[in-house]
Amino acid sequence: MHVNWFLLGNYASKTWAVVGPLIGVLVGGYITSRVQRRQWIAANKKEEYRELLSKFNECSNELLMLFSEQRLTDGEKNKRLLIFHNALDNRIFISDAIANINPSQRWHEGITNLEKGKGADFARLTGDLGQEIRVLARVDIASALGGSRLWPFWA
Repeated sequence: MHVNWFLLGNYASKTWAVVGPLIGVLVGGYITSRVQRRQWIAANKKEEYRELLSKFNECSNELLMLFSEQRLTDGEKNKRLLIFHNALDNRIFISDAIANINPSQRWHEGITNLEKGKGADFARLTGDLGQEIRVLARVDIASALGGSRLWPFWA
């Protein structure tokens, strides 16, 4: 059997002229969708961390203020506890990462310090917890982007 390489090459080049761009569009679409999905997840994580930190700071600052003014009642304490727990429980994208630092237990330890009259211990504990949440947020968001902002689809 004799193969006409010129004819085969001619057909292959014409076929590639049609199939090549289609493959390029499919590969480009796949890469773009992966990048956009990672960016969407990272944006949602950023928003959830921002909301959590906002509620955390609001509650801890109000508790310290009430404690320092000697107006801390069980009702006020429980109100801040509920706000913070709701903020923790309403997280979708960051719930697993946050659970690793055990904020609920640490928050209760801080409240126990306030009940014992140890405002400085409460402030130190909540300051440390807030800092851990901020560090975790940076790491978690960078991880959602693939560890690199330059080539997120290669990670």
